[in-house]
Amino acid sequence: MTNGGSLLKEIFGSLKEKLFSWVKENFDLETLKKDGSTNVENESSVILYANIDEHGVLLTGDAGIIALNKAYEYKQEISNNLKFIQIPHHGSRNNVNPDILDKLLGKKGQKEASKTAFVSVSKNSKTHPRQSVINAFIRRGCKVIATKGSTIHHYKGMTKRKGWSKAEPLEFKERFKE
Repeated sequence: MTNGGSLLKEIFGSLKEKLFSWVKENFDLETLKKDGSTNVENESSVILYANIDEHGVLLTGDAGIIALNKAYEYKQEISNNLKFIQIPHHGSRNNVNPDILDKLLGKKGQKEASKTAFVSVSKNSKTHPRQSVINAFIRRGCKVIATKGSTIHHYKGMTKRKGWSKAEPLEFKERFKE
């Protein structure tokens, strides 16, 4: 590499560091924005709720804050026994905010994981799921599982299946780049 290439790499590295700043959170401090928004197509995603053996399942697709609020207003009971929830739009920070998560999952500060939140995301994704979203679900009592391009299973008392991997929960992080 020439000196010019080396200088360009140094400038790009410096610019990248400034563009992607470190975020600090803790279990009480949340940085997820209240004013996230997404496009009309995402807001028209189908939201499906099912109650299976007293366990609520909420599939959200790419729904945004507006669509999630409308679903909650239509049937507030979805939050009563929610056991499984899909994190919208691969864990984008624009599709959820603290207010809708409080309605659906309960207030932040829940140390015990009583719900499971799944996020469908590709193995090579560098931007999804967002750590601020992962943290927001965890602090509201969810164990967060990401597919990361694999076929996962979430089970109790079942045998292993060929080609399937165990669902491993993501961790709460107090310091991350956004």
